[in-house]
Formats: sequence, structure tokens, C-alpha cells
Amino acid sequence: MDIERYEAFSRPAIAAIAAQPSSRATWAGRRLQGKFLSVARLAKASATFAGGADYIAWKINRHAGTNIELKPWQRRWPLLAAITLLPKLLRSGAVR
Repeated sequence: MDIERYEAFSRPAIAAIAAQPSSRATWAGRRLQGKFLSVARLAKASATFAGGADYIAWKINRHAGTNIELKPWQRRWPLLAAITLLPKLLRSGAVR
């Protein structure tokens, strides 16, 4: 076993880890970034596909165990509907 070789490779890795911000702050930032990207993907899907609002409602119902029923105006204007549904979803715990 070549201990000097492993120590030579380990020193830069250990220094890089020590220079990183706390892992808690890093994961909190990643969590917020992930939530933003999820919302952006759903918003894009609502505008890209026919029946996008129904897809979003199905996705939320499936993952959160809710029973969202969309009205005709909500199907026509999915992003506006999302804004009006958000407080209800936050209160019910469907969206965190």
C-alpha cells in the first residue's frame, strides 16, 4: 500500500470540502431551487400541451392525495387558476 500516494490525492479533496459552505445551507438552497424548477416545469407543461391544466391537477392529486376539480375557466387559463388555487393547496398541506 502506497500511503504517500493516497495522502497526496486526499489533501486537495479534504481542502475542497473544508472550503464549502455548511451542508445545511447548501441543501436548503438546493431544496428551494428544486421547488422553483418543479413549478417552472408544471407551468411550461400547462402552456405547452392540450389539457395541460388537467395534467397538473392530476399530478397534484396523485402526489398529494387531494381531489382538485377544475372549472372550465381554470382549464382555459391554467396559470391564473394556479395562482387562485395556491392558497388552498398551501393550507391543505398539498404543497409545501
